[in-house]
Amino acid sequence: MGRFNAKSIFEPVITSYHFSSFGFKQEYRKTKPNKMKKVFRNHLRQVVILSTLMLFTAGGLRAQEISGTILDSQTNIPLAGASVFIKGTSIGVITEFDGAFLIQYDNAQSATLVVSYLGFADEEVDLSQVQDLTNIIVKMDETTTSLDEVVISANLEGQQKALNQQRVADNIKNVVSTDLISRFPDLNVADALQRIPGINIQLDNGEGAQAFIRGTPANYTTVTINGEQIQNTGTSFDRTPQLFQFPVDQLGQIEVTKTITPAQDGDAIGGTIDLSTPVAKRPTWNIKTELGAGYNSLTDGENYRANLNFNKRFAVNEKNPNGAFGMLFSYSYNQTDQTQDETSSDWRTDDEFENNPGEDQWYNREHFLVARPQTRTRQGASITSDYRFDNENFVVAKFNYATIEEDEDRQRKIFRPRNGDFVSPTEFPDARIRQDFRDRVVTRFTASFNIDGNFKIGDYRLFGGYAYSGGQRDENGFDGRFEGRGIDLGIENLNTNFPIFFPLDGQPGDDFNPEDFDRFDRIRLLDRLVESNASTAKINVQRSFNIGNSLLVLQAGYKNRINNSAANRNRRRFDFEGDDDVTLADFLGTGFVRDNWLRNEVPFGFEIVPGDILDYFNNNPGQFEANLDEDTIAKAEFDYDAEENTNAGYFMATLRTGKFNILAGIRNEDVKVSYSAQDVQVDDDGEIISISPITGGNNYSVLLPNLQIKYELDNLTNFRAAYTRGYARPNFVNLLPRVNRNIIDLEATLGNPNLEVPTSNNFDVFFERYLGNVGIISAGAFYKKIDGFIWEQTFQDVVGNEFPRADQFIGYNEVIQPQNGEDATLFGIEANIQTNLAFISNAIRHFGIYFNYTYTDSEAIIEPGAEENRLPGQAPHTMNSALTFDKGGFSARINMNFQDDTVEAIRSERIVAGDNNVIRDRRVQFDANASYTFKNGLRFFTELVNFTNAEQREFVGDPSRVSDYRDFGFQARFGISFNL
Repeated sequence: MGRFNAKSIFEPVITSYHFSSFGFKQEYRKTKPNKMKKVFRNHLRQVVILSTLMLFTAGGLRAQEISGTILDSQTNIPLAGASVFIKGTSIGVITEFDGAFLIQYDNAQSATLVVSYLGFADEEVDLSQVQDLTNIIVKMDETTTSLDEVVISANLEGQQKALNQQRVADNIKNVVSTDLISRFPDLNVADALQRIPGINIQLDNGEGAQAFIRGTPANYTTVTINGEQIQNTGTSFDRTPQLFQFPVDQLGQIEVTKTITPAQDGDAIGGTIDLSTPVAKRPTWNIKTELGAGYNSLTDGENYRANLNFNKRFAVNEKNPNGAFGMLFSYSYNQTDQTQDETSSDWRTDDEFENNPGEDQWYNREHFLVARPQTRTRQGASITSDYRFDNENFVVAKFNYATIEEDEDRQRKIFRPRNGDFVSPTEFPDARIRQDFRDRVVTRFTASFNIDGNFKIGDYRLFGGYAYSGGQRDENGFDGRFEGRGIDLGIENLNTNFPIFFPLDGQPGDDFNPEDFDRFDRIRLLDRLVESNASTAKINVQRSFNIGNSLLVLQAGYKNRINNSAANRNRRRFDFEGDDDVTLADFLGTGFVRDNWLRNEVPFGFEIVPGDILDYFNNNPGQFEANLDEDTIAKAEFDYDAEENTNAGYFMATLRTGKFNILAGIRNEDVKVSYSAQDVQVDDDGEIISISPITGGNNYSVLLPNLQIKYELDNLTNFRAAYTRGYARPNFVNLLPRVNRNIIDLEATLGNPNLEVPTSNNFDVFFERYLGNVGIISAGAFYKKIDGFIWEQTFQDVVGNEFPRADQFIGYNEVIQPQNGEDATLFGIEANIQTNLAFISNAIRHFGIYFNYTYTDSEAIIEPGAEENRLPGQAPHTMNSALTFDKGGFSARINMNFQDDTVEAIRSERIVAGDNNVIRDRRVQFDANASYTFKNGLRFFTELVNFTNAEQREFVGDPSRVSDYRDFGFQARFGISFNL
């Protein structure tokens, strides 16, 4: 029996063109589609046109309209996500954000409406008894509230809405409200995401920074805010936003889509994370404010937080009982003194050690001790306004702003065995040591504006809008470096978390004499700016048809997004040319970096005082010489401009019949990328030969079929199956045919304009059971077949024939270039439970559990004949759990997050034989929090984050080769909030 080959059946129709004035080969590539795929490819435009015509010309008698609003009977808050159906049929809708619904049905006067909402008793409305079918008000009674639990029920209000949206969705997703998020001690979006099934995160200074969905690389996930993609504010020039920038208290909910629909952006192999800001809910003032403070263990520093949210709906009338116009404003502020203590090592092999010549031995090529104290100031603001003309027509406008300022004073000590004599992996006479500092301020901000409308014109629903988003990273500061040469280095505890470097003529633990750093190397004034923005316009049209007791919904749409990205560097380097007697000892402070640095395992020594060096520089300008050549090279290699223009069209049909909900559709995305940069040619001494402009681009089209089936075993139980197709956009900087080189260390990173677009066939099955106590039990499996995944290939000791233009890098120690791998497969299982324990015994009804677990396994082939690797971003096991207690106004929980070892990078077999991938080690973090809320809305809370002081480690191939170790310490926070 032949092997099942998903690629042969579902291989996409992709046409790619690569062009460049730089001299890389021009390339035309086209896959070999079968006959049916050619039909799709050649007639896609006709399909979209015909589908749209069908929407607008399909006949039939116009049905009666049934519309109204669904409200909570206790609070009069609209219930978004409630299902409203004609009894005995599959004809119905899901309520909008303000609880409104609209149904078309031929025999309205003889029908009965059935309304259901998780946590509420079902309601039935006999329409024969209703006088005005266009203004029906249904008030639902909650089933989970008892007299002593009113406060807790109010806290669950948003999560009821979130789970209802998840239950009635056509596709597989997780929806989490801020009500649930606020029950965890998470301040930024990435930290909150780690609580969601199938997601693990990467840390930066102890905070979550990037998210990975279901074991895929971070850039395989699309992150949006209010439905439009967020701009990146990092220096790695990738498409993955730094999520620590976004305060979680600015959100109404987080939606993680595991199976995208044709109406969503297709560049989401892993999935889509949508951050949604809230809207006003009720026609009375709702005001919430919070003040908090705390302590960070490593820095003995303080942290502060404050937020304010007020909103109200206005213009209450008969057709808008909850108010036609809503207005919301929210602002948050958070400042924290934090740090990460870090050691990192560059592991390599060499066969020229004197103790065992001819045999490859691992050694620590370069070792760093890093202290990174930092003050982070995070601010966020959002404004939302909406206006509902009636139950059928409304507009919503949202503005969101998020910024973070990082004021950092990094101190670093560097040991360089690479420059010494290779006696043994623990002995390197005649090596080098360095000590440097960096004093800088980095400011990142993103801003977005969306305006969306939803209008009913005859039998058609027209909805769409316009969005603009922008992002920026601005870095300013200065750094300086001292170096000592001819240093005899010894190493103890080489294969541990804390290798100790010491003078060979001394003992382990002995520090190096500051006067050994006798070469004042240079000072640099830092100035880097990275900017991006996107402008998006979209239009969608929808029409519904009642076919007997079934409902058919046809929908088509078009979207255009123009994304611009640019980078600019104006760094200035000044080399020290003054007195040889000036050494590191002249600029050291009187104290150590910190008494408890790196758990007192490794001595760091005294810290440099940046202000003293800056004063010396300003007072002695004649002792420094501007290095204009290096500044010119650095600017030319850093700067670029790029534009990406995406045109997307789709058509989909959704059929609701009996217990089945079937969604089928297709999407096409045409992408045009153009760029301009500069090519720098230098000689062996690093002198500039030429700088010339580079222009080019990369165009491609991707066709994305989609099929999703939901079977409702009953009103609270769904079984789902899906086939979807997605792709991943290469990072802008990876497509540029440019070079970023380090002439001193002979290292370089290259772009690759011939990169192809990774695509993936995705298969999912999923089961979910919703519980009446606002809980859920779910489980599922998924499989991804990824073609052409991108990885970074590393070439060591370049001889000139390894890659295009390798002859320009002969003798370089390391050159890195992104490449397309052959293919990869990813399989996983996901399980989730969220409930209280009343089903076990009423005596423990106040206790609850929150638990999710994800297993993944991947196989990645980087090149023909190579051994199988794991996919970057993949962790075999990910688990989150919380034990909760809620009674009256008291709430407490202890939380655990486990992330298994994760592939950070695939290292090329060209370096060494064997497993030498970079692996982020498994990590377990425990948090705890408790609060008491009075019935008047006053709340006191306390939080402990990482109270077991879990570190983060990375290693190369084997756990004994630690490449990165980071200690974050723990945080304690407390505060007060008030909700009126």
